[in-house]
Amino acid sequence: MSFQYKMIQIPQDVTVKMKDQRGNKVAVYLESIANSEAVNGWEFYRVDEVGVLARLGCLGVLFGRKAEYTLCCNISKRKIINTLLRRKNQCQ
Repeated sequence: MSFQYKMIQIPQDVTVKMKDQRGNKVAVYLESIANSEAVNGWEFYRVDEVGVLARLGCLGVLFGRKAEYTLCCNISKRKIINTLLRRKNQCQ
């Protein structure tokens, strides 16, 4: 079985007002992203963190700045690829 994958970068931090925080705001936000394309055959697969090191250019080094390391979060979705259709397209 083959899959096609789609990655959606989500904000590193989700901000909510303290008075509105009931413990499920982040879950509702992630659920809306996970369900956003379900009708098109995409299923939620997982959430990953990816470390990104932003290297400085010449001016940054000259002014004493340091490279920045941040974490990015991605939601992975996947969709089953119809292998019969794919093989037919490859033969044409």
